[in-house]
Order: sequence, then C-alpha cells, then structure tokens
Amino acid sequence: MDKKEFLNLLSQKVLIADGAYATELQRKNYLIDIKTPEEINIKYPQRICDIYCSYIDAGSDIILANTFGANPINLLRFGLENKIEPIICVAISLARKCIGKRNIIVAGDISSLPKSFGRLAFKDSYNAFCAQAKLLEKFKADIIIIETITDLKELKAALIAACENFSGAILVSMAFAKKGGMLDLKVMKNYIALSESLGACAIGFNCSFSPADLCDHVKILAQNTSLPILFKPNAGLPVLIDQKLVFPVSIAEFVEESLRAYSYGANIFGGCCGTRPEYIKAIAGKLKNKKALSRKN
Repeated sequence: MDKKEFLNLLSQKVLIADGAYATELQRKNYLIDIKTPEEINIKYPQRICDIYCSYIDAGSDIILANTFGANPINLLRFGLENKIEPIICVAISLARKCIGKRNIIVAGDISSLPKSFGRLAFKDSYNAFCAQAKLLEKFKADIIIIETITDLKELKAALIAACENFSGAILVSMAFAKKGGMLDLKVMKNYIALSESLGACAIGFNCSFSPADLCDHVKILAQNTSLPILFKPNAGLPVLIDQKLVFPVSIAEFVEESLRAYSYGANIFGGCCGTRPEYIKAIAGKLKNKKALSRKN
C-alpha cells in the first residue's frame, strides 16, 4: 500500500490497530528463553504468529510487525546486532502470512533507543533509525509507526531517518515521560510543528498513563492540528495484586475513552501495555469502519 492509498483510506474511515505485544508475550509465558521480544521472530516464530493472529481475529486493520526495538543500538545489548535484517524480514513476512488475503495493513514499528548508553548524539540516533527504516522499506512494510517516544530530539532523528529511507506513510506517536507532562501547550505545539514540517502523515499518543489521561491530550491535539490522530493507550498503570502485575482499566472504560477520543476527531485506535485482543475486539465493535469525523483547525 503506497502513501496515497493509505491517506485516502484514512480519510474515509476509522482504522483499528492492534494491542500490546510485550505484555501479551509475557502473559502467555512466551518470553521464556528469549533475550528481547524481537528475538522471538527468528527463534520461536510460532509465538509471534499467535499474537498476530489474535489481533487479526479481533478486528485489527493495522498489524504492527514485531520490530519495536529492532535497531542496531538496542540489539547490541543482547548480542543480536548482526541479526537485525533477519529479525525485520521475518517480522514482516510472518505478519503477511498470518494476514493471508485479508486487506490488512502491515506497519513497521520503530521506538525509542535504550537509555542505558546515556544520551546519544543526534547522529548516532539518526544512523540507528536509518538502519531500521531501510530494512522496513526493503521488506515492504506498508507504513511505519514511530511510537513510545518521549523526547522531541529523538523523534526528530527517527522521523528524518524514516522519511529519507521509507516511501510509505509515516505515523508518529509520543508517550508521556511524566504524568501531565505533555499538557504543556508549548510542548504540544512543538510536537505538532515538528511532525507536520517533517512529513508525518498522522500524529498521536500511546502508552503513558490511563486512557482518560491520554484522551485529554487528544482533545488538545485535535484543536491544534489537521493531521489524522492516533489513540493507543495503556490499560492503565500496572498494580501488584497477589504478586502479579495487573492492568486496572476495564474493557468498558477503555471503550468509553476510545469513543470520547473519536468524538474529538481521532481516527486510528489501538492499545498499548496491558491491552489484549479482547480490548481490540471491543473497540472494533464500536468504531471499525465508522466515518472519520471532520475537524475545524
């Protein structure tokens, strides 16, 4: 799917993305004997296929390939820096296999670089993102979603790298470094200006705190940009109950806040940490194929 086709589709209707990967892999005990979730692609491909298929069956229009941390800097920590190409190749090919003949979009997933190396020079960040974006282009991802970024300079490096090395649509999604941190209108406007000026096709928020917190930010975002908006919250922050991490936001609350985000003009919906296929099925039941609402900006 080229950029024009994707934007045309997005202008016509709401699209449903998928839900969490890392917490689903953990819930299913699929991270056993794995150094990092991206290694699953080449070591236990059936495990990632199971996650892909669960979201496809739930009604996702967009499946994020398991390439979240598939960049050379992150993979270096696990001795997998020379496996970046097969990791990305298999992530996309497995998604295509699970989709079959269904009209579902495969997104290359790009996220922040590990902070264990300290603050990286812009050039080093840019080069790492370039390596990832080039492979997402080579193995024919339909779009790229740059997500869970908390730093505007890092977002700039990722977005420039993606635009220079990938021909499809590029979506950006920030997360909050601290509760309420992104409510600062100046930061919000800087985020919008950066995304619009560098060629992002959609903008939004993911991860962070509760869906309600994220939805409040979507309202502000919608008042300040005409770009399509992505809404991909956590199922709340995890709490420890009986020595197990539990995400407290119910499916009903998740749907309620997704509908509120839709009323503000968001038109791409999915889930982040703690969300399961049941969450995606529920929002798909309410929002899939609905007409995208127009906004006055």
